[in-house]
Amino acid sequence: MRTLLAEQARSGLSVKAFAERVGLSPQTLYWWRGELRRREEARSSVDLVEIEVSAEPSSEFEVRVRGDELRVLVPASFDPEHLLRLLATLRRC
Repeated sequence: MRTLLAEQARSGLSVKAFAERVGLSPQTLYWWRGELRRREEARSSVDLVEIEVSAEPSSEFEVRVRGDELRVLVPASFDPEHLLRLLATLRRC
């Protein structure tokens, strides 16, 4: 979707005209533009200080934010995008 949004920006066409050209609704392009912006903000708002990786196989890992001030034990199967959102939310608390 990033490619399509970049193509729309370069095209000089309005969102509506571009969306019609590629067979999407303008609302879809607006939604993705906002979603990608939110994801980028979530990524940039998290300062990961340290990640400890154990030599032993594990199904979880610990993430420390701002030193020892905040520690999160995360299952290895946890979705990375959700982890970024969780950490951004915890940081604002």
